[in-house]
Amino acid sequence: MEEKKTARIPDGFDPNGPGIANGSYFGLPFAPEESSLVLIPVPWDVTVSYREGTALGPGAILDASLQVDLYDVHCPGVWKRGIGTAELDDTWPLRSRMLREEARRVIEHWETGGSPDSESLRRRLRRVNEGAERLEAEVYAEASRWLDAGKTVGVVGGEHSVPLGLIRAVAERHPGLGILHVDAHADLREAYEGFVRSHASIMFNALREAPSLASLVQVGVRDFCDEEARLAAEQLRAQDAALTSCPATAERVTELFTQQADALN
Repeated sequence: MEEKKTARIPDGFDPNGPGIANGSYFGLPFAPEESSLVLIPVPWDVTVSYREGTALGPGAILDASLQVDLYDVHCPGVWKRGIGTAELDDTWPLRSRMLREEARRVIEHWETGGSPDSESLRRRLRRVNEGAERLEAEVYAEASRWLDAGKTVGVVGGEHSVPLGLIRAVAERHPGLGILHVDAHADLREAYEGFVRSHASIMFNALREAPSLASLVQVGVRDFCDEEARLAAEQLRAQDAALTSCPATAERVTELFTQQADALN
């Protein structure tokens, strides 16, 4: 078995001590360049349709991560491989706030029975959709940079729409990729409230824009529309494994991945 490389651990770093607020997740002393895993914080909160606040997620998780011990009983010392935090694009929070105001007006328009023929509605939708497309391209570029450097890459959001650029980048480099999606909602709408890259459309967009994606297994889904039900029923790559017991769910997830892999071979 190939031995995993470890990152350089600075003298004096105590993995059993309090987490250090150094701007890196878990307070680890590793730069992204020397880490095996790179996390990209994406504070984006534009298309949420119920409660706002997901843009605060990357910062809140960063703060909470300092309270997490590094020891893992299943993989002792895994932190030594390096978990690095990519530098935050400081335009993302500002753009998120600006576009959120546009999206809020759109949502209010629909909820008060506004006409779909409104010119101001069209302008706002265009700005939001163009802004979301730009973010996706930027996340894709950032993820691609680290993937091409041999890193495993994760995104810390942020609303559900933000991983699309990462999914595209990984699927291009690893044809046959599968997604395990644990959520209360299917997120398979083609668009929602006029937002093409909506939080409610992330899995639809993943299936559409990552053609090498082999399977999407969804667990825990309890709320979806008939449009999503039809897509899940018709789409070979999308399966719902929502069962009641954890052991049964795990068995069903394994079964679905195996069935879909066999169907593609």
